[in-house]
Amino acid sequence: MAGKKRTRNIEHALVAAETVTGLIYAAALMNPEKKLANVKVKSLKKKYKSKAFARNCNREFIAEIENTGLELNGFFDIAIKAMQEISDELGL
Repeated sequence: MAGKKRTRNIEHALVAAETVTGLIYAAALMNPEKKLANVKVKSLKKKYKSKAFARNCNREFIAEIENTGLELNGFFDIAIKAMQEISDELGL
């Protein structure tokens, strides 16, 4: 996407959603039980702020969700719940 800029809400939402899944997946693997059920918004927010945690997850991409009017905590909640719904398929 070099030289192009995301301008539509759907573009911001898609890049943020795709990227946050990696952060959530990594957070689940850090739990002793390695289960998505144990991932909470508060702990994910802490991990999000730590640049050393899952450093390949681009925080700027995740933050683009705010361009849609959705706050980060609400986005984390939605994303965690969505991944928890398919946790069996993900093996977590």
